[in-house]
Amino acid sequence: MALAYQKTGDLDGALDATYKATDLIEDGIHSRRGVERLEDVRRAFRPVKNEPKVREASERIAALAA
Repeated sequence: MALAYQKTGDLDGALDATYKATDLIEDGIHSRRGVERLEDVRRAFRPVKNEPKVREASERIAALAA
């Protein structure tokens, strides 16, 4: 969902979907594939990486991938 929102230019929708996904993974629905998809999302955020909310989301994704 986050990637779809990003493609349409809906940053808030992308961030909302990203937060929901990271919450699910942090709450125990953890899979390598899920984390890999979030890493795709993080790469797609690069053009707006200096936005505070994007930076926070990217840090959460990085922590899950570690």
